[in-house]
Amino acid sequence: MDSNLDLLKMRKVFIVEDEPVLRDTLSGIFRDSGFKSVFVAGSVAEALRVYGENLPDIALLDVNLPDGDGFSLMPQLKSIKDVPVIFLTARDDPDDIVAGFEGGGDDY
Repeated sequence: MDSNLDLLKMRKVFIVEDEPVLRDTLSGIFRDSGFKSVFVAGSVAEALRVYGENLPDIALLDVNLPDGDGFSLMPQLKSIKDVPVIFLTARDDPDDIVAGFEGGGDDY
């Protein structure tokens, strides 16, 4: 490996986003940037399955999902493998931001 960026690109990225266009755009950005392992899910149920099968190194979560929310999904994922979690959401209410960090999120 030539650099820390090369090492970073070997990491597994997990994206949970229910809007297909945004999900595809985000995964495309990571893949175009050289990340080899990018996994996606569009719901809580799918996220739990895909996460358990792939054990990623970082998770990007939407808050609003069709069968639940990212706030309650996060501890379920972290109980399988504790990884950094970044919330990517349009919800910018201060209470939501606090909930994200207090629940164990690493960035919002």
